[in-house]
Amino acid sequence: MVARSTDIVETGVVPDLTRQDVAEMFGTSLAWVDGQIKDGRLTAYKVGGTLVRIRREDALALVTPVEPKASA
Repeated sequence: MVARSTDIVETGVVPDLTRQDVAEMFGTSLAWVDGQIKDGRLTAYKVGGTLVRIRREDALALVTPVEPKASA
């Protein structure tokens, strides 16, 4: 999901990561990051028309803990 730049003003949180930063953070590709944005799992912000930035908090929200399997 790509949010409006007015959302930045409303929240007061400036998105500081590029799509490439997020891809490197998770060891994935730009295509994966773009898919997360397109599917609405990662919010991206357009700054100045075409520049896309992502808040660190939004990127880290993609991380979920894995439940350990019970030993048999």
